[in-house]
Amino acid sequence: MVTGFILDKNARRSLIGFELVNGRISKICIKGKLCNTTIINMFTPNKESELEETEKFCDYLMRT
Repeated sequence: MVTGFILDKNARRSLIGFELVNGRISKICIKGKLCNTTIINMFTPNKESELEETEKFCDYLMRT
């Protein structure tokens, strides 16, 4: 599983950066007129996931 983004032409022109943190978390930064915007996309572990996997995900999310 990998997260990602689909951008239209205007958003692609305004794209400042993209970062794939891991398979569950990615982020983009888009240049705006008044300020830049960072969007984080994530696929969270479900309640049946191992505790270690959930803790690792939370750690990555907090660092992002």
